[in-house]
Amino acid sequence: MANILWDKVYYKVPTQGGYEDMGQFILNTPECIPAEADRLFRRILACLLVGNTEVISILAVLGMNDQRNLIFPKQNECCESDRMVVVFSGRDGSKVIQCAISNEALEDHFESDGKNLLKVFQANRKRIEHEARRKYLAGSLEPDNSILLKTSDIG
Repeated sequence: MANILWDKVYYKVPTQGGYEDMGQFILNTPECIPAEADRLFRRILACLLVGNTEVISILAVLGMNDQRNLIFPKQNECCESDRMVVVFSGRDGSKVIQCAISNEALEDHFESDGKNLLKVFQANRKRIEHEARRKYLAGSLEPDNSILLKTSDIG
């Protein structure tokens, strides 16, 4: 780890100002990120616990306020035998996100034992949706912005 002059870093930290000022300072002062991580975390947590939503501005400055939320309001799955997948869809706000899980992943991780793969999907819907959401939030999308769950994606 680099030698950081903590007293100089601490001296530069703004003691007054809004969360956006603190976020800008941390963002623009690379050596202070380790020094201020705990302090920043405690301030954000305290604000959230007391219902202070102004803290969202510091998260925005730091690029940490991901507003994406993939939900699965409809049960619309179907088998596409030509692609060897079960397809289903989710929503992020008004945007439809096409999802699919490979037959291989269903067979490898969900004890299909030659059963109807659509029934295997339905029996394991919550876990499959969780894995699709995880992959979506990680930004691991296919070139067409869909989600394809493969054997290697299932934890």
